Amino acid sequence: DAGAWIQGASLYAEIYRLTDKPSCVAAGEKGTACPAGAVPPAPITGEGWNIQLGYFPHLPWVHDHVEIVGRVQRFDPYVEVTEPGADAGERELDQSNPTWGYMGYVVGLNVFPLSWGHNFKVQASYEIRNETKRCLAGQSGKGCTGFINNNLFLLQGTVGF
Repeated sequence: DAGAWIQGASLYAEIYRLTDKPSCVAAGEKGTACPAGAVPPAPITGEGWNIQLGYFPHLPWVHDHVEIVGRVQRFDPYVEVTEPGADAGERELDQSNPTWGYMGYVVGLNVFPLSWGHNFKVQASYEIRNETKRCLAGQSGKGCTGFINNNLFLLQGTVGF
């Protein structure tokens, strides 16, 4: 991650990548062996990034108390899957794993209402989130498009001490 702050403006960005390795290995390899006859699962790699911009307007009654923010973010929890289909080695989609990633666009407002500086914050944000989804068997042609528009409004408070 990296960040820069100058004269009320901020820029923050991060890139992440994680590979979840299988908990067991094939017979004869180093590590915990899988149960007899079991095939070790393939590693799963997820990756993503985000870029966030913020600005404190230089107005006398709001400077240091109101920040306007915007963010663009993308996350793919299983980058090895490139298109729908149940090819050998692909992880099957089920109710506990309904999405394959998203692209989000966020606009928000951070308010620091008290004289505590930045130790108390109220945040409001709206995200336009476009998720990709594999259709379950039998869903094709029945309203399953492989795309979900899952917009989100958040309101939260944070206290630091």
